[in-house]
Amino acid sequence: MTEEKKDQWIMVMIRNKLIPDREWGMEIAFSVDSHGIEQAMREAQEYIDAKSRLFTNCEFKMQGGEW
Repeated sequence: MTEEKKDQWIMVMIRNKLIPDREWGMEIAFSVDSHGIEQAMREAQEYIDAKSRLFTNCEFKMQGGEW
C-alpha cells in the first residue's frame, strides 16, 4: 500500500486579540504545490496586510502545513 503525497500549504491563521487564551483558527490557505513557495507566501502576506487593516481586533500569522 502506498501513501498518497500530501499537498503543501501556507495557511493564514487568525484569532481575536480581545479574548484571552483564544485558539488560532485557519482563515485561508495558499497552495505551495500550485503556486510555489514564494508566490504562496507573498499572497498570504498580502492577505494579512489587507485584513489586519480592516480587523484591528484580530491578529494574524502564517503557518505551513500539509493535508
